[in-house]
This record gives sequence, C-alpha cells and structure tokens, in this order.
Amino acid sequence: MPSVIGRYLENRERPLGFNLVRHRLARGSSTRPYPVAQDVFMRSSFPRADEDFRDLYLNDLINANRRVARQKLHQLEMSTMHRHLLSRGIQELMDVEERRGEISSAVDASIGYAGSLGVMAMDEIATVNEKVGLGPPWIYWELTDVLR
Repeated sequence: MPSVIGRYLENRERPLGFNLVRHRLARGSSTRPYPVAQDVFMRSSFPRADEDFRDLYLNDLINANRRVARQKLHQLEMSTMHRHLLSRGIQELMDVEERRGEISSAVDASIGYAGSLGVMAMDEIATVNEKVGLGPPWIYWELTDVLR
C-alpha cells in the first residue's frame, strides 16, 4: 500500500498537477531550485504560522493552500451550509461531472483560491473572537450579516 505522500504524488487525475510547467527555479529566486512535490506536501500538511509558499508559482500555490484550508476547515465551527460551500472550493478533485470539461483549469484555480481565502478569513475571525470574546451583541449581529 503506498504512503500518503506516494498517493498524493501518484494522483494523475488532479486538474492542476504539481509543477506542470516544469519550473527549475523557485519563484523570486535566480539560484534556488524549485521545491519538489514531497517538500510542498509536507509543508502544506504541517504549515507554520509564517508559511506563505512564496517560492511556488500560482497553480502550486493554490493547491498547497487548498491542502492547508482543508485541515483548517475541520477545526472551525460553522453552519453546515457554510462548511459545505467552503469544502467544495477546496476539495482536492473536482467531481467527475465537473472534470468532463465543464470547468476549465482557470475556473478551478479561481474556485480553489476563493475557497482557500474563505477558510482563512473564517479562521482569522475565529482567532480574533477567541482573543477578545464576542464583545457587545451588536458586533456579533453585524459580523453574522457580513458573512451571509
């Protein structure tokens, strides 16, 4: 049975595979080699607070952040509707019907980017609420209205 990393790397059905353009150098560097898939997998499995994946190009950045968002989503409390909506944006593979050509790779990347941002925003809101409490009830009502 292949390891988790092995299954991740062998998955050829992913709509945006790792380093499809075959970059040789890390983004923003003229000397550092492009990260290998195993390194990015580990970094996105156990992300540090200061991890920004700035050495990755856009498709790999989006996929790495999708992995981070999937982990964060399980830690957040929210309505079933919000959880389902966000999970669709950060799922690893599109549904079979959607992969048959109905969704282009640009649309898939946009959905992944928006889903990742949504989870990160919800995580940040939860962190702030934990630090300061909910405060006066009107703050909670306004925040709830914004998130709807």
